[in-house]
Amino acid sequence: MRLAPREQPEAFVAALLERTRALPGVAVAGAVSNIPMSPGNLSLHVFPIGEALMSSTESVQADWRIVFDGYFRAMETPLLAGRDFTTRDDDDAPKVIVVNQALARILWGDRDPINRQVDLGGRRARHGRRPRA
Repeated sequence: MRLAPREQPEAFVAALLERTRALPGVAVAGAVSNIPMSPGNLSLHVFPIGEALMSSTESVQADWRIVFDGYFRAMETPLLAGRDFTTRDDDDAPKVIVVNQALARILWGDRDPINRQVDLGGRRARHGRRPRA
């Protein structure tokens, strides 16, 4: 289903997921800001930080979404490496991202993407926070 909460969208979705998961017969539930293959995708430039196949001044444009814990399990999307998001990944936790195999190969080739860093949309210079893959 598609929702557009007007106030405190993250808190609304978190509460909705909690209530949905408590329903009898619900095995898993998750949420995403925009479903794949739908119109209106948002994209940004992804700059590698550290050792990569491109310099830190080069970027690749990639679509992005906000994903809540449980989304990958609900969509039956296997993670090839790393971990899924959890409720502990809040504003106070170190920033983490999940990248697809295509982006990982563009940035790091066949090297393990775990614990690599990226600068999303040039934010590093403005905010000093670096998401980790």
